Amino acid sequence: MWVILAIMISLTLVSRTVYPVVPSKTEYALTPLGQTFLPVLHAMCAWGQAYLDRADVDCSAE
Repeated sequence: MWVILAIMISLTLVSRTVYPVVPSKTEYALTPLGQTFLPVLHAMCAWGQAYLDRADVDCSAE
């Protein structure tokens, strides 16, 4: 999963802030560009929910 996160950082969709504390603390946040992708994610989520509502799919084991 960290590879996907690294790609999103390199594409400037996500920003990474490392704080100099012990234990280490790192925050990730959507950049303004990343926030423009939210409508796409919401649409994908809505499609998935509609599909699961219509399909005989059990996702509880996943």
